[in-house]
Amino acid sequence: MMNQMIESYVNKGRFQTAFEFYHAMIQQHGILPNAHTFLTLYNSLSINKTIVKSEDLVEQDEILARQFFKDLVEYPWVFDSEWLHDSLPRLILHSFSKLRDWAAMLAAARAMKELFFFAPSEALLLELAAGSKALRNPSKRNMELMINSSKKIEFLLHQRHKELLAEGRSLENLTAEEKAHELGLILEKLIFFKATVTEEHMWPMYEQAARDMGVYDIVIRPDQEVIQRLSKVPKHLAPPT
Repeated sequence: MMNQMIESYVNKGRFQTAFEFYHAMIQQHGILPNAHTFLTLYNSLSINKTIVKSEDLVEQDEILARQFFKDLVEYPWVFDSEWLHDSLPRLILHSFSKLRDWAAMLAAARAMKELFFFAPSEALLLELAAGSKALRNPSKRNMELMINSSKKIEFLLHQRHKELLAEGRSLENLTAEEKAHELGLILEKLIFFKATVTEEHMWPMYEQAARDMGVYDIVIRPDQEVIQRLSKVPKHLAPPT
């Protein structure tokens, strides 16, 4: 019922009411959110609702996007469908990308790897490289952007392939788990490319993002007990440790 009410407020454009209702439900009535709740909340951000975005709304979205992720991590829930397992990480990454909050995007990607066993597909990497505008409007210019983005992903994959060959390994001979790890590294390279900074220069912002998003013990100083306790994957689907 909580998810339907939040979605109803969002569909009517009553975003502030939706946020207030969400907080009242979890803080005053003890109703726990789940993956559906956070999918609805991220969809409610102005950057996912409007084409022209005011600076004030973007600043508000930056705060909300980090707070939603903090709640997502802290509250106990698990994925109940493969569709949600694909859709929620995709929406979260696109949201931080639209906000150009690269430090938070990196923290989210690394935290979701630990808590969701998330690994990006090559299709998602292409989407993130091109940006949501190119996906919405298949104009000639945006088609060129998609092609250039595809070349960028191919370059990053080729670059990583060369690094693996230097280690005596190859992308073609990797296990599914190893390939997922490599695609995760490509996502990180893409984030640093878009941020136009090195990991060293991003570190202070990344550390602050991790604190804001409640993932310091997951991505900065990993605590396996914390990670296992906060995992969002049903135990019978979790890979062996």
